[in-house]
Amino acid sequence: MKHPNPCLHCKRALRFDRERGWVHTCGGGAYWIKCRTCGWQGSGVEKCPNCNNIEGLRDDHCALPDMQNPIGLDEAMRDEARRLGWREGCRPAVGVSADV
Repeated sequence: MKHPNPCLHCKRALRFDRERGWVHTCGGGAYWIKCRTCGWQGSGVEKCPNCNNIEGLRDDHCALPDMQNPIGLDEAMRDEARRLGWREGCRPAVGVSADV
């Protein structure tokens, strides 16, 4: 199933938070985290909820919407994506501002 606003890296659902930008819907974190100790994956935690390990947690990737296939973007999300240099159906050119 395709999620609205899928993450470019993991295809999990994202939402846009006006304070923090794009976050993974599951857990609400901007970073998808993996535990090297037990294999748990998720976001929005400071220690592994499965094995309580802090040192084994590693960032896997940052939430980034797949703008090649935007599904259900609301106007606030489109405005923010444009401000950051994204155009619907394409990726920003290096060094090109969205304000051009």
